[in-house]
Amino acid sequence: MSHYQNPTYNHAQMKNQVGVSNLKMLDGEDLTAGDRRKLQQLQMKDWVQQQTQENQQKKQLNKQIQQQYDQQTLQINQSLKELEEEQYRRRVEMEIANQQINNQLAKEKQDREEYMARQAQLEKKQHMEEILNNDVWTENTATCQSALAPHRVIPYHYKGMSDQQRQEIRNDQAKQREQNEQKRQQEKEDEKMWAQYNEHNRKQLIIQEREKARKLQTLRNNQKEFNLLSQTEQKLKLKNEYA
Repeated sequence: MSHYQNPTYNHAQMKNQVGVSNLKMLDGEDLTAGDRRKLQQLQMKDWVQQQTQENQQKKQLNKQIQQQYDQQTLQINQSLKELEEEQYRRRVEMEIANQQINNQLAKEKQDREEYMARQAQLEKKQHMEEILNNDVWTENTATCQSALAPHRVIPYHYKGMSDQQRQEIRNDQAKQREQNEQKRQQEKEDEKMWAQYNEHNRKQLIIQEREKARKLQTLRNNQKEFNLLSQTEQKLKLKNEYA
C-alpha cells in the first residue's frame, strides 16, 4: 500500500513538511489517479456484470413472455378454429332446417293453390249450370207473357222478344229492304227515262233552232235576190224610157 492510500496520510501536511527543492509533488499533480482508475475499473466491471445479468434476466423474461404469448396464440387459434367449426356446423344445420321449412312451405302453397283451383273450377261449373238453367239468367221470354192477353207482357219482368218475334221482325226488315231496293230501282229507271226525255227535247230544240236559222238565212237570201232583181228591172226600165 502506498502512502497515498494510508488513511493517516494528509496531503496538506505532507506539502508543508517538504521543502521547495525536495520536488516530492508537482503543483497540480493528481496523486490519487491510480487508485481512482482502479476504483473506476472495479465499478465498471461491477456495472458490466450487472448489465450482463440484467440482459440475461431480460432475455429470460422475454423468452418466457414469448413462450406465454405463443402458447396463448396457439390456444386462441385453436379456440377460433373450434368456434369456426361450430359456426359452420350450426350454419349447415340451419341451412338444412331452412331448406326443409321452405320445402314444406312450397308444398303447402302448391296444395293450397291446387285446392283453390279446384274450388274455382267447381264454382265456375256451378255458375255455368245456374246460368244455363235459370230463367232469369237465360232471359226466358215465356216468363214475360202477361196472363191478360197473349200479345201483352209484364213490364217489370220483360226480358225482350222471343226468337219467333225476332224472326218476324227480321222478315219484315228483309221485306222492307226489298221494297226499298225496288223503289230505288224504279226511281233510277224514272231518272234514266227523264234524262233521256230531256236529252231528246234538247236535241229537238237544237234541230228547231238550226231549222229556224236556216229558214231565216234562206229568207234573207231570197230578199237579197229580189232586191237585186228589182234594181236590175228598174235600171232596164229607165234605160228603155230614155233610149
